[in-house]
Amino acid sequence: VLTRSLGPFTLSVYLPSGMFVVMSWVSFFIPPDIVPARIVLLVTLCLVLINMFNFTTARIPVANSITAMEVWLLACVFLVFLTLVEYAVILREEVIIKRSKRKALGTTTSTTFSETKKGNMSNTTSVNSIHHQIEKSEEAIQMTRCKSNHSLPASSKSQFPLQLSPNNIPHSLPPSLY
Repeated sequence: VLTRSLGPFTLSVYLPSGMFVVMSWVSFFIPPDIVPARIVLLVTLCLVLINMFNFTTARIPVANSITAMEVWLLACVFLVFLTLVEYAVILREEVIIKRSKRKALGTTTSTTFSETKKGNMSNTTSVNSIHHQIEKSEEAIQMTRCKSNHSLPASSKSQFPLQLSPNNIPHSLPPSLY
């Protein structure tokens, strides 16, 4: 009876690639305002997993169909890529929110400036008060945003990795156990 030795593949492929996926989840705890940290982490992990996939497929014997190891590595690459896509969606939403704020602020200040041009000097003080109110509201929004970034429930921080683990277990089994 022929048996397969999974020890070398477990230590050189399955364990490191699983750890890289878990490392990509660390980006969920990095505030969205810190763009370089998230991008560097996720792109590096994605490239490392793609390199690992290429190296592993070149090292294993050629098969007629896709192997469990290839499925595992493709799933790992896909999970890290989805994390990168999720961050791109967050950045896009922030850009949309900032644009809508600028449009709202632009219409308010332009009407006040046009009233000032008409010769009503009392509006100058209202322009200053509006700018002061805008600055206060932006500071308040920034403070709530900072608080909301770190207000994830503790249960979701532990449940997310645990919910994905059962989906990955079948792919880490040897093909003879399917």
